[in-house]
Amino acid sequence: SDLIGSVRYIDRDRELRSDNARYFSDQGRLQAQGHVFILDTADGSEVRNGDLVYLRVTDFRPEEELTVTTAGDGIRPEATFLRSTPNETVSDEEPSGVPEGGTDEYKVVGDRIFIRGGSYLTSTGNTVIERDSLTAFANNAVYDRSTDELLLDGEARVESNTYDLAGQTIVMTTTESQSDEVRARREATLTSESLHVRAPEIVMFLDDGAVRNLVAIPLSGDAPATEETRDSTRPIASADDFELTADSLEMISPSGALESIFASGAARSVSHARDSLNVESLPDYALADWLEGDTVVVTFRPRLLDPAAVAVTGGANADYEVEKIMARVQARSFYRLLPTDSSAQAGIDPPALHYVVGDEITIHMDAGELESMEVVG
Repeated sequence: SDLIGSVRYIDRDRELRSDNARYFSDQGRLQAQGHVFILDTADGSEVRNGDLVYLRVTDFRPEEELTVTTAGDGIRPEATFLRSTPNETVSDEEPSGVPEGGTDEYKVVGDRIFIRGGSYLTSTGNTVIERDSLTAFANNAVYDRSTDELLLDGEARVESNTYDLAGQTIVMTTTESQSDEVRARREATLTSESLHVRAPEIVMFLDDGAVRNLVAIPLSGDAPATEETRDSTRPIASADDFELTADSLEMISPSGALESIFASGAARSVSHARDSLNVESLPDYALADWLEGDTVVVTFRPRLLDPAAVAVTGGANADYEVEKIMARVQARSFYRLLPTDSSAQAGIDPPALHYVVGDEITIHMDAGELESMEVVG
């Protein structure tokens, strides 16, 4: 059947509008072009633009399939659908299929969009996905509504109001506690106003879009790094002139406010805040302040002049400064001080060098400067 001009097609599950369409009844195949619009009458999802091939359920096809590709006008297809939650249920009083557990909306734009059975979606070619305050980009994307898992593959990136996360692949899922888990693998980086993290793999746990926990680790399943590759595969976090690296890093940020970073396994923190004290005669190990130990814990505080602003925002939009650094097990600390000679000039005359070894070393900071040090053992 050739349908020409202002086409409207309705079956049990969908409604289609387009400029023109062709229907092959023996194959259960519908093709449509021109101002394509498809509405899923069961759950309210929509598809717009592009050229459509819709394969209905038949005796030889157990699930419907819908493919939309970029049309000759260059306008890319766009799909809008409801995201599932793991505890969703469908009540008898709501035959529309809208879950009681609550949903939010995905908007997907790509060169080609494929949907099977209403629960499995793939998008290929410069895919862009929007959800609440998140915008995701990737070469390709796969979403399984039955498990609520979104896979971004190829130069994947997720942007929000407070951070940018990138990696070769990113997987977004919902945990049993209803928080979102976002896992970036291979060349993963996280950038925010106050912190930059680089690692083979970064895992974030979100509550209402805010980062509650972040873990930076070597790639799971990979062989242990050799001595030659260890430094290049270790996670590293940096903020202003501060740098922290270890075998694994965990960032704690309740309510989105950065609270602490726990570095485990040959941990090392480095500060370049006092590099103005350096002179040419200093050896390489003395060109930065550093603290080492089996574990290093760094705590932060918001850098806000108005205490009332911290109370209102919870520190979520604040810049941060290091409050305390603690190293445990075989701890070592190196720190540069102003020259001891009162007539010496900083940056011209060598600084005084302070080196400490202990079982546990705690450094208290104030505005980037060492305020006090405690050494145990």
